[in-house]
Amino acid sequence: MSESPKKPGRTASEVGKSNVRNGKSHERRMAHLLTEFTGQEFRRRRVTGRDQGTIDRESTSDVISSRGLCAFSIEGKAGKGFSLDALMASPETSLFTKWWFQATYDANLLTNAIKKTIYPMVMFKPIPAWDWVAVSKKGFSEQLVHKGVFPIILYEGFGNRTYTMSVSHSDRSKQILDQNLDDVVFCRWKTFAENIDADSLFYTR
Repeated sequence: MSESPKKPGRTASEVGKSNVRNGKSHERRMAHLLTEFTGQEFRRRRVTGRDQGTIDRESTSDVISSRGLCAFSIEGKAGKGFSLDALMASPETSLFTKWWFQATYDANLLTNAIKKTIYPMVMFKPIPAWDWVAVSKKGFSEQLVHKGVFPIILYEGFGNRTYTMSVSHSDRSKQILDQNLDDVVFCRWKTFAENIDADSLFYTR
């Protein structure tokens, strides 16, 4: 009997396009969740890059508010690979640390640009059916107003220590830099939305 022909694997280009589609879909979901939560419209950022002109026009956040100054630069991650065990075992090499490093970099860029403290936030999916949020410990305690006590995971493995990693500075360039990372509060998005005052996500001008 002759063997059945094997199906070819996806090319790097096909994988890249699929990741872009998944990323855009996740950003649209983020915008929907944040709009529903706050009552203010959020949308995907229309331009990429992190030069000063882009920051002035569109912030650094993957999704931005059409009204009001959000106190958080929000990074969206729909990709597979999140592992709390990996973060606990080796924060220097875990995928989440790379996400958190980029989110912190973006928040710092915006802080320097507008002269107000902007905190990092990551909205991500540990598995396709779940929505989770990670917020800097400082942002969680200094900016957000809590309606009550609710379940969180407090990760204190970063301890404001310095990490050296690569970040995407623009569409075509990356930078290696040193940066301190704040500790992180993890929470289910549904629980977050039920127990955080939505107005506290914003600065009042």
